[in-house]
Amino acid sequence: MLHCSVSSLLSSPPRTSSHPSTLTNHDPIALDIPTRSGSPTPSEIEEMNEPFINLNFRRYITLDFISQPKNIVIIVIIALTVAGGISIGVKHTQAEALFRPAAVWMKDAPGGWLIPVAILFIISFPPLFGHEVVAILCGDVWGLWIGFALVTLGSTLGEIGNF
Repeated sequence: MLHCSVSSLLSSPPRTSSHPSTLTNHDPIALDIPTRSGSPTPSEIEEMNEPFINLNFRRYITLDFISQPKNIVIIVIIALTVAGGISIGVKHTQAEALFRPAAVWMKDAPGGWLIPVAILFIISFPPLFGHEVVAILCGDVWGLWIGFALVTLGSTLGEIGNF
């Protein structure tokens, strides 16, 4: 019969081996716990108190922002992007009719399916608008499933290239 008391377990010297098979429940285990870093600095506290996503668009419509010459380029780019997006959204049937002869030529050309894939790949650097127009033309010319496959291939290759 084994006789063991708590006091004998506590008074026994710790083992020097750190191999897991030699450790028992009363052996001390050295834990590598990282120590706490110092308190946050005032700038870190200010950053922590900000919302997670700071989307303050009101700063772009102030007279101070608009009157600075360095911001004129930003304003022009935003205006052109909005105007281009609206015009493509409203006039997409005219854009499709404009590019339809070239799309039909691509379908009839040998290896023509590589052209929209290459265009979608190029549009991905940096992400530019026009992706939708190419996707619509692919579906219109090659049909639903082949067009879907071409758009998927071009988009995936472009995203892999960006990565």
